[in-house]
Amino acid sequence: MLKEKFEIIRYSNCWEDTEVLLKALNVKIGGKYLSIISGGDNTLSLLVKNPSFVVGIDISPAQIALFHLKIASFKLLSHIETLEFFGVKECKRRIEIYDYVKKEMPDSARFYWDNHKGFIEKGIIFVGKFEKYFEIFRRFVIPIVHRRKTIEKMFNLKTKDERIEFFEREWNNFQWKLMFKIFFGKFLMGKLGRDPEFFKYVSEPIADSIKKTVDRGIINVPASDNPYIDFIFHGNYKLTLPFYLKEENYEIIKKNLEKIIIIQGPVEKGLNSEYDGFNLSDIFEYIDYNSFRNIYKMVLMCSKKGSRIFYRNMLVPRRCPKEFINMVISHRKEAQELLETDRAFFYRDIIIEEKI
Repeated sequence: MLKEKFEIIRYSNCWEDTEVLLKALNVKIGGKYLSIISGGDNTLSLLVKNPSFVVGIDISPAQIALFHLKIASFKLLSHIETLEFFGVKECKRRIEIYDYVKKEMPDSARFYWDNHKGFIEKGIIFVGKFEKYFEIFRRFVIPIVHRRKTIEKMFNLKTKDERIEFFEREWNNFQWKLMFKIFFGKFLMGKLGRDPEFFKYVSEPIADSIKKTVDRGIINVPASDNPYIDFIFHGNYKLTLPFYLKEENYEIIKKNLEKIIIIQGPVEKGLNSEYDGFNLSDIFEYIDYNSFRNIYKMVLMCSKKGSRIFYRNMLVPRRCPKEFINMVISHRKEAQELLETDRAFFYRDIIIEEKI
């Protein structure tokens, strides 16, 4: 497994499209699911489909602490209070709110947040390393590439034809191309965004691959309906909320919070039950092929007939190991269709495999 220190919050938010996940897993009422926590958003979102239970698992104590805080907030606060507390809306009493909600958290999570009250005051959606990376991008990089007027124009384009014309005529300029070479190269992205260790198994130029996926996202999906682009370019959810924070989903999630089971540790620690589906994020990118194969075997052993295995490839290609190819159906057409609508446009491939 990846050897890394996990005392910092790497992701305040989940940078993977929730609606793609829910469709890919075909989440069932009464189903049993395992989900990588990361920012916690997508693991909470699975509750909207009324599963029997969701095991949320993460190797990072900091991400676990963040997840506990989000759960406690959903449990005790109204929708508008949660938006204020998290940082979506203005609020000057976040410490006061924290002192109220922390009683619902275990000691380990309280200890973490008691020692990071500056994060609370700022708003927890802003404090991840990845979010700070985008703050640098928004404040210092994108103004060199495009004027604010051009950026806002992107949010007003409704059709794909309009977006293609805009991209070719106004957006894909020399500065945009050069920016990827520098800001999204392995050095700066490793230093400021992801950890350098996360690129250990990458064997191709990072910047070129990321540019292709970002360009695809700008063209294929309206920016006005994309919370990820909204956050990157506006510094907050100004136009649209992520799935788990939308008012119509909030109360359903709140009612189902008792169905969450939290495990801290590597994914193998949660592979001791039988599941209907797995949200494995992009964890296979950070491990060698033999480790990937061994974990995949364990996943299959915990899968029912019809269980779906969902994971993402950003820079390292991973698919069902050849030893197990006769045990799964690969839904490549469905995955490609979902990829074309993926609003979290950092990933070049999504994988949907189903136990036969």
